[in-house]
Amino acid sequence: MDEKEVDVSQWVEERLASLDAPGAWRPDTVRARKRLRNRVCALQWGRRAVVTATAAGVVVFVVALGTPQACATPRGCAASLWQRLFATQIVAHGVASTPLTASFKESGSPSAPITCEIYSDYQCPFCAQMFMETLPSLAEFVRTGKLRLVHRDFPLSQHQYARLAARYANAAGLLGYYQVVVDRIFRTQKIWSQDGDIDAQVAPVLPPEVLRHVREMVGSDPQLDQSVTADLEVGRREEIRQTPTLVITFHGQRQTITGMPDLSLLRRYLDGL
Repeated sequence: MDEKEVDVSQWVEERLASLDAPGAWRPDTVRARKRLRNRVCALQWGRRAVVTATAAGVVVFVVALGTPQACATPRGCAASLWQRLFATQIVAHGVASTPLTASFKESGSPSAPITCEIYSDYQCPFCAQMFMETLPSLAEFVRTGKLRLVHRDFPLSQHQYARLAARYANAAGLLGYYQVVVDRIFRTQKIWSQDGDIDAQVAPVLPPEVLRHVREMVGSDPQLDQSVTADLEVGRREEIRQTPTLVITFHGQRQTITGMPDLSLLRRYLDGL
């Protein structure tokens, strides 16, 4: 205890000693002194405690940023991270930076130094694998403003129901439910790929009124095909031949990665950029 702390304690003792309550009432001075002394000590050490707690909080925050969060199941991990990537795009960014892609199909800052275009086919098993295994690992690059992700629909001719799946996803996107339906389509791919009944798989994850509008749009809205056609045209100019394919752009230089990339190598490549 330093000199100031001794002076404060002495002053408290003197003040307590000078108290002389009138009448028959007799205070418990021992208890009162103890309580007041504790309060003084708490005030004296409070500032030190605040400084220590603040420093500890900064350390915990930095560690949390650099540590991957564990998930109860792979499904829960992929779903939650996908929602973080896409859930707020319409509100946050408004009109997409390129007119060929709807804003709900983009995530990340338009000014991010790296852009990654993902050419994907909803009926492609490797695209589903990329969605569940690769995209969650890119979330930190998006959150920190380093990476902008762009989904491009690239239904292959051998996949009978891929374009229909894209119509469902884009219709839901126009209504604010893109990430929910994309997640459902990829995770139930093996089921609807048998008969094309995508409606039965997405119905449980949409509110009834939204589902009704999605069905109407899938049945008649030409805007949904325009979006897919625009993505296909961009893919043809890029000479895309298979899915999944990543096109990574950095300072005007474009790098094409076909097939399922090695995740550790991809992360190191992005870190290097």
